[in-house]
Amino acid sequence: MAESPTKVREVAWSELFPWLMLMRSVRVALMARVMILGALGLMATTAGWFLLHDYIFSHSTDEVVTTWREHTSLKIWVNPVPAHADSTWLNTSAHSAWEVFDSAREWLLHAPLTIWSYFTHSFVAMFDAKTPSGFFFAFLCAVWELFVWGLFGGAITRIAALRFTRDEAPGLVASLGHAFSKWPSYSLPPLVALAGAAVFGIQLMVLGFVMRLDIFAFLAALIWPVVIMLGLMMAILLIGALVGWPLMWATVSVEGTDAFDALSRSYAYVYHRPWRLLWYAVFALFLAIVSMFVVK
Repeated sequence: MAESPTKVREVAWSELFPWLMLMRSVRVALMARVMILGALGLMATTAGWFLLHDYIFSHSTDEVVTTWREHTSLKIWVNPVPAHADSTWLNTSAHSAWEVFDSAREWLLHAPLTIWSYFTHSFVAMFDAKTPSGFFFAFLCAVWELFVWGLFGGAITRIAALRFTRDEAPGLVASLGHAFSKWPSYSLPPLVALAGAAVFGIQLMVLGFVMRLDIFAFLAALIWPVVIMLGLMMAILLIGALVGWPLMWATVSVEGTDAFDALSRSYAYVYHRPWRLLWYAVFALFLAIVSMFVVK
């Protein structure tokens, strides 16, 4: 008996290509409450860094402190090219539509990378500090940034989580209230990862001091595998924190868990599905570039 032909009436594109859901993030980013939260977080971050730089650590001569303004000034977002260059990020003297579009194509990749560098500079600067004052300055800047964005970033991710899962959008006060109630869970996971890396780093410092003593040369040879293992664990912690910290906020917003669960889930996703995460990051970068083109 011949089978009747079947017709495909609907294709679930979101199931075939789950990364297409990221396109909805553009609509979420354009919500007024999200832009207000982002602006408040940016102003609070800048104000805290200003107080630390100009008042508490104003007499420090560490290169991290003296060059802080060059790496974190808001001017780098609107004028990323060198001062002697003729072109700028925004062309305000265009006389035709073609000149407008030609200007909008310039520095598109630079914008998202500059924003990423801006928000990660305090963490990178801790490893570049040459003096204790420079290290503590960068550490306090990083802690302040985590607490600020634990509140405002947590509220933003809560709005996005409810929009994606329930097609709801909590108000400004409700999202801030949720982020405030989960403030430690939002802010502490990266600090826990850094603290774990610091523990391994201190052990490596002690072993390095032992290896400098000639009388312990034989002992150093015996404990060399331990040194390699500690370095590997430190690298795993730092790489997981650098790549997976955005997932920590998303975990708390969706699951409502604590800091340790958010940390473990983000690390599991980073190391168990690295290629999927890489593709999501590449597609998100593409959306950011297209969005920057439209804005410009």
